[in-house]
Amino acid sequence: MAIAEEFDHYLRIVTTSELDKKSVELFVLTVAESKIADLIDQKSDGTVAVYHDRPDGHCYDIPLTKDLSRFQGDYIAELLMSKFNMDFEIEASAEYLE
Repeated sequence: MAIAEEFDHYLRIVTTSELDKKSVELFVLTVAESKIADLIDQKSDGTVAVYHDRPDGHCYDIPLTKDLSRFQGDYIAELLMSKFNMDFEIEASAEYLE
């Protein structure tokens, strides 16, 4: 995975330790096989996930074609929490509701 650029729309998990290849694949496959799979913005070179680090952790981003709704965010958060037996944060671009 390459160094990240900023995406307008994304789903991200942040971990304190770098994930092994199997865990990254589980993250990508979980999203790719979920109800939000059609939102994945696969790049022209085939990239579907991008890694970068920042002072507070290791980030794994999946670019999306649009922001997640609150319901989509809740859904994917619950799904990811059921797949991973570790501590991590979930971040995503989300629709703004007033």
